[in-house]
Amino acid sequence: MKAQVPKTSKVQASTLLILALWFAGLGAAGQFAKISVSFPELTAVYDVSETKLGLIVSVVSLTGVLFGMTAAQLVANIGFRRMLLWAMVGGAAMSVLQAALPAYPVMLTSRILEGLTHLAITVCAPTLIGILSSDRMRPIYMALWSTFFSVSYAVIAWIGPSLIANQGAGALYAGHAAYMAVMALVLYRLVPAGVVPKRPIPSAAEILRRHLRAYGSAHEFAPALGWLFYTLTFVSVLTLIPQFIPPEHRTTLVPLLPMASIATSLTLGAILLRVMPAATLVQIGFASSAVCAVLLQVLPYLPLTYVAMFACLGLVQSASFSAIPQINPTPDSQAIAHGGMSQMGNLGNLLGTPVMLLSTGAFGTRGAMVMLILCYVAGFTAHALLAMKRRAAV
Repeated sequence: MKAQVPKTSKVQASTLLILALWFAGLGAAGQFAKISVSFPELTAVYDVSETKLGLIVSVVSLTGVLFGMTAAQLVANIGFRRMLLWAMVGGAAMSVLQAALPAYPVMLTSRILEGLTHLAITVCAPTLIGILSSDRMRPIYMALWSTFFSVSYAVIAWIGPSLIANQGAGALYAGHAAYMAVMALVLYRLVPAGVVPKRPIPSAAEILRRHLRAYGSAHEFAPALGWLFYTLTFVSVLTLIPQFIPPEHRTTLVPLLPMASIATSLTLGAILLRVMPAATLVQIGFASSAVCAVLLQVLPYLPLTYVAMFACLGLVQSASFSAIPQINPTPDSQAIAHGGMSQMGNLGNLLGTPVMLLSTGAFGTRGAMVMLILCYVAGFTAHALLAMKRRAAV
């Protein structure tokens, strides 16, 4: 039975539906987190080079880079509900396959297919949130969506190690499969059909033209371009910066970094989004993050400055997703913008850690801080210039 949102309880139904879509996002982020947490165990299972083993992690990002904008164009033909449900079921199936720890070629193929399901979820779910939310609640719901990656990583980093120690990596993948399957059933019941009218399948030439138009759009590409500079630093900082934090603070401080980002997104970010444009708040987040990075350049061992920087990045996080429905009024343009964010976000995840490794290898702590400053200044500048372009077009 296809779900319909009851007219008499629109707010309650919408809130339940938005929470279900957010939980779908947690499952999508878990497709990355489950491999990151279990990576040491995979080195013992697969007797391949470090480069080949690393592909098990990175190939999901590569799929997003290659097909992010294309998936956004196809969703209007396939249907948001159908694509989301198939992605959840497909994600569950790939986790079931991975739970058996199959031969390396099979595992890698499953990760490629899983990348396609990840892409579909991260295009469909936030677009549906933007479409189905009321104007009053949309900033809050988009701020909630922005936390999906950090929350999923925190939860799996908490429960994963003990589960792996007791039952092996396959148990973690099986748990993820069960989660995805349950959420597919929940979404089948809750997601309404026919939210957006279907459109014909675009030709290859039309897909290419739409790509070019989106990249040149100050509306559709602005959130994605800023998101590139955010993702270039977020995961790389969590991965590499702990080595620069004094050992006596490291154990306590490192888990606080993503939590600071989540807390700011859901509190200060959500409040400020009620009183200012999201694109402006993104610029404030980038500017304040750059100031923190400058302080870290001067005082690299001041622990609380790291927490402050991640709190500022929380503003970028929540406002970036909220900017999409604000400056892109139609479902088609919102889907394209989310596809662009997925594409640029995956590109940032692919490049961020290697670039920071090169920076720290050549210049130590200062190299990492200079990279952060340049990325945050670039993010601020990109949003400022594209905002000027939007105003000039009015």
